[in-house]
Amino acid sequence: MKKITTTIAAIALSISISANDTLQKEHKTIEYTIENLIDEIRTDMFYGNIEKEAGEYYIQEILKIKSINRDLMVETYKLEKKVNKTTIMYNHYE
Repeated sequence: MKKITTTIAAIALSISISANDTLQKEHKTIEYTIENLIDEIRTDMFYGNIEKEAGEYYIQEILKIKSINRDLMVETYKLEKKVNKTTIMYNHYE
């Protein structure tokens, strides 16, 4: 019975870590995409394709999205850390 419990805990941990790794990669992809978008807006502002006021407005709105993405990354990391800590504590008491 002890082996089955340990095996189930190990499987749950590996699924959790795998899901969190994928989620972190998605957050990083969003982060890089946002940075590229801001750079493109600044380039358009420089060449006069977008008025400065409009470009600054777009950048501020995009930065709000970036902030939300970072908050979600922090929450994901806290959840991952909590899951790992709980699993370690569970295995310690067996």
